[in-house]
Order: sequence, then structure tokens, then C-alpha cells
Amino acid sequence: MAVPAQHFRTVFRRVAPLLPDAAAVISVVKGIEQGSLLRMTEVIAEESDHDPELVGVLSGPNIAPEVAEGQP
Repeated sequence: MAVPAQHFRTVFRRVAPLLPDAAAVISVVKGIEQGSLLRMTEVIAEESDHDPELVGVLSGPNIAPEVAEGQP
């Protein structure tokens, strides 16, 4: 899943019913959901009964000023 965090839940709701049970779901989304402050893996858990062991995250480098400011 690679959609902006503020649209992740809406898009995942539409995609979740199409996922085979054995499909891995990898989030490459930076940030957290506005309002709920949930990580995308937590949104996946709320929006589907997909096996949590098949849900993962791929991350890359952070922007140092954001990290220094304590931003998620």
C-alpha cells in the first residue's frame, strides 16, 4: 500500500475484500493517520481480519529535522 496516510483507511477499506488470505500487505506510507494517530499497520488491523503476521512495513531514511523535533 502506497497512498498518502490521510487516504490510507479509505483506500484500504476498498482493497481489503479483494486480498487473498495468504497475501502479504506491506505499508510504505510515511506518517500516522490524522485524528486517530494510528500507524498504518494499526489501521489495517482495524479494517480487516488479515493475518497480522502477513502485515509489514517498509521504511527508509527519515528527514533529520523532523526526527530532532520529535515528529512521528
